[in-house]
Amino acid sequence: MSQSTEADHQAVPKLAEESRLNVLVVDDSRLLRETCAGFLTGRGHSCIRAASASEAMRTIDSEAIDVVLLDIGLPDGNGLDLLAEIKASDETIQVIIMTATATIENAVAAMRHGAADFVTKPIDFDLLDKSLRIALRTRRLATENRSLRGQVAQSAGITGLVGEADAMRAAADLIRRIAPSNETCLILGENGTGKEVVARAIHRLSERVDGSFVPVNCGAIAENLIESELFGHVRGAFSGADAARKGLIRQAQGGTLFLDEIGDMPLPMQVKLLRALENREVVPVGADHAVPCDIRVVAATNVDLHEHMAQGKFREDLYYRLNVMTIVVPPLRERTGDIPLLVAHILAENDSRRGVSPEAMDALESWPWPGNVRELQNTVRRACVLADDEIHVEHLPPRMVEARGEPGSGCRVIGNGVIPLSELERQAIKHALAAFGGDRARSARALGIDRTTLYRKLQRMDGTTESES
Repeated sequence: MSQSTEADHQAVPKLAEESRLNVLVVDDSRLLRETCAGFLTGRGHSCIRAASASEAMRTIDSEAIDVVLLDIGLPDGNGLDLLAEIKASDETIQVIIMTATATIENAVAAMRHGAADFVTKPIDFDLLDKSLRIALRTRRLATENRSLRGQVAQSAGITGLVGEADAMRAAADLIRRIAPSNETCLILGENGTGKEVVARAIHRLSERVDGSFVPVNCGAIAENLIESELFGHVRGAFSGADAARKGLIRQAQGGTLFLDEIGDMPLPMQVKLLRALENREVVPVGADHAVPCDIRVVAATNVDLHEHMAQGKFREDLYYRLNVMTIVVPPLRERTGDIPLLVAHILAENDSRRGVSPEAMDALESWPWPGNVRELQNTVRRACVLADDEIHVEHLPPRMVEARGEPGSGCRVIGNGVIPLSELERQAIKHALAAFGGDRARSARALGIDRTTLYRKLQRMDGTTESES
């Protein structure tokens, strides 16, 4: 294939300013360097030339390079070795390997070393143009991801909480103030908001950090076993007690006991827990004497304890004993600006360097997240399994795609990009029902209407659907 002339390259429309790349061409052939430079400048990119590996690394150390077009055979070294050195210097730089010998072994080796693409000589500039467009997008995503990782580390700070929202900053500040004390603390928030993360941060920043952090889900232990689980028991205390058990409270000796879902604790156990906290001692089941305990208690709940107290489900004296300090963890829907940071954090936790397309990030930021951060974690992990290098909208759960009004969602436009109010209402209702698993009562509350109104609107929607079909 004959190579295009520089004049031909310049006839191609230039890219927008934000799409320009700073490209380093590394090849010992002056003709190829100049030909590539003519093509690149004609496409609106800037180009720097290097004839050797040492000259290339000097350039990378002194210039902001986006993409390297790299020949495998260089006068002072192997191109693959230089590729590894480039990626070690800056992993976001995209490297496109050029070679005259298109072997599978070379291609595999190049990709293993981190090459973005592999092209053969003579260069097909149409294919190279496509490679450069992909490299531009990948470079941009890699740079954004690295920036987000830095923001995550800065945002998390010493508390471990990820988020820049005012509510999260206030929570982090309160944790720093509360942690050094030995006071009990009550954490309030919906399921999946990260209440245990807050509890662990309090423990980690306290003087009890060398002690154990013992989490207990009060709603997951059978009522007839919870006393034994918390206080322990002596041998023979009841049928099946073949050996003595220390109990979770004593396991937390010198550390922190985290009582999650404290609102689900049975009333009889609430009395005994209050006594243990007041006296700083526990009586194991079947024992005739108390055992001293030195613990800090942090409790959490997703229910309204005031309502529980009014209904006789939770003791006031225990509430006031636990509620010395209170931290409220906001739901994710109230801090959607933190979603890019959280996504970057989740990807880092899973050792994933995948990027997220702008459309996918928009879908994530638009979702109401009834399951909060836990739902976001599951969504991102699922997308990582389905995606190769970049997470796109199609890698997200179908309900998120439909809620955005993507093709197939039935969202009608009447002209000039205007969507009828009735259609917006219909989409909002579908979105709410999808978010809350079809629960109409919760959907109505989320939409700010009563249940009767929602039923009436659904009946009208059903009639509209039938008439349209």
